Amino acid sequence: YTFKDIEKTNTLAEEALHLAIDLNQSDEQATAYYNIGVYHLYNNDFLACAEAYEKAFSLSFPKNHLTLTRLNISLGYIYSFTHNFEKALEYSNRALSTAENNHLHEEVCSIYNNIARIHHNLEEYDIAVQYFNEALKISKEYNLTSLNTFFHMYAASNKMKHYSTDIEKSLLAIESHIEKKGELWFIGPVKILWAVYYILNDTFDVAEINYNIGYEILEEDHLLSYLLESCLDLTHALEYKNMNEEAEKIYLRTLNYLEENKVVLGLPKLYLAMSKFYSKKGQVALYQKYLRSYVKSKEEIENILSHYF
Repeated sequence: YTFKDIEKTNTLAEEALHLAIDLNQSDEQATAYYNIGVYHLYNNDFLACAEAYEKAFSLSFPKNHLTLTRLNISLGYIYSFTHNFEKALEYSNRALSTAENNHLHEEVCSIYNNIARIHHNLEEYDIAVQYFNEALKISKEYNLTSLNTFFHMYAASNKMKHYSTDIEKSLLAIESHIEKKGELWFIGPVKILWAVYYILNDTFDVAEINYNIGYEILEEDHLLSYLLESCLDLTHALEYKNMNEEAEKIYLRTLNYLEENKVVLGLPKLYLAMSKFYSKKGQVALYQKYLRSYVKSKEEIENILSHYF
């Protein structure tokens, strides 16, 4: 999973499951079912994901705190993509309670980051920054350096949603850290952040170079959640600068990629953003089209989850 070999993740999880069943180890069975569920989630098979997660929950309760935490984190993550933020926060807070009570510091950091992203999506940027800062504080306290890049990137994105351009030093620091640690798969997302920075500074020609490079990397590496967030960051800045034609191109490029690659989880959030975009432009037919698509795609995912959880 760390090296993004999702097929290998599933193969190893299946092998681990069979071994755990043979040895009658319920905790290891739960972990294996969780990993199998993650595999199906990445492949947009929500029914298989929910079935695996249900088994993982039943085997984890009440003592496998790590797997219980990760299951609740994942469900919160899924609901955030359908824009059901009430459910997303409910599962995130369940995960946070278990993680804090059992000193799962890395998971606590991830949960704070996820809650920050929820408030970010709700345009509650001041609340979001509080959670980002808390995640950074804990990651530094427990030397969880692998998470720092995530938090700094999301914090930079959050700051630019305030249309702040006082971010150059932060982006340079992120780039320096990436080069030093060899975390090259962050290059695409960072290029997008630079593009947003240049849009806000009215240097669109430089922004275009950066976001084209960033998008090509994200598409080639199939960094799908980053691709969606990149689209929303870029279009937010472009719409602020009244560059609606350029924003529409990015919406459509992202939509084509997600639909062609059947990235079902990313579609509700994108459809909703596009419906709002066309509503502002007064294009009623397109507004209604994408709003209907949002409702349909959201309900398809949530109906599966509600049957199991």
